[in-house]
Amino acid sequence: MRAQYACGIVLLGAVASPALQAFAAASRDVPLVFVNRRNPRGAGGSHVGINNRQAGADVARWFHAREWLRVAMIHGRLFSSATAGLLIGLFCGWL
Repeated sequence: MRAQYACGIVLLGAVASPALQAFAAASRDVPLVFVNRRNPRGAGGSHVGINNRQAGADVARWFHAREWLRVAMIHGRLFSSATAGLLIGLFCGWL
């Protein structure tokens, strides 16, 4: 069953909140990458900057280099330009 779990999570535009802190703390065994915000785990937490297409490509290459091939994304609506840019970059970086 564990083989079906996501091996990494990318969060786009996650807003600082107690729920986000709890999520980050509860998922310590899962690599989290934050786009457009610092990782709430603090030092050593993974994040990428504001160029969404580049961020998506960077995330894809980062996961792929570690052979983490099952990735879940929590993102905004698909018609959001930020989400669209990230997804385009992610798919292009994955190829």
